[in-house]
Amino acid sequence: MRGIYPTSSRGRGFVLPLQMCTGSPVLKLAKDRKKSIINNTKSIFDVKYNFIPNVKTPLIEICSQNTVFQYDNIIKIEAYKQDVDADLIRAIMYIETSHGWYDKFAPWLRKTILPMNIHFDYWKDLGFNESQLENPKINIHVGTLLIKRIQDRIRDPRIANIASVYNVLGREQINEYGIQVENIYKKKSWRKC
Repeated sequence: MRGIYPTSSRGRGFVLPLQMCTGSPVLKLAKDRKKSIINNTKSIFDVKYNFIPNVKTPLIEICSQNTVFQYDNIIKIEAYKQDVDADLIRAIMYIETSHGWYDKFAPWLRKTILPMNIHFDYWKDLGFNESQLENPKINIHVGTLLIKRIQDRIRDPRIANIASVYNVLGREQINEYGIQVENIYKKKSWRKC
């Protein structure tokens, strides 16, 4: 079987989706998935793990800009509290903080907040505002919460599937972002800076 699956941060091995109950609706639209995540209702997100032949190397990747080591204690705590693979959080944080920084070039257009790149207006119904998300501890908590709720709803919760939906909520098949996160996860890229 291709792809990598996350493990439990509590030492229980593979993390099984919690929402896989008979009769749970299969949601495809981003707006429906968002509502299920916010309200924490049972649902299933189908995401196909298909082959992407030419995953491009990112235009900009500066390893030294990643903040994984800076926030690693927060990552460990949130991973344990929410039973999310800490390396999955690290891989997503790594890609978000070492690739791009478009918000630095046009801060007036910024709609997301690092280190987990949370879209503050889109996810405001989770109960956190822009100024709260500026706090890295809250930002990582919310990012981990999103990862957990996405993971719990994906029928086949491989790293690339979870990351693809974290990147674009309505994804029904993996995207380059998901494959890049999976590669970062495999290589533990944050350790090589």
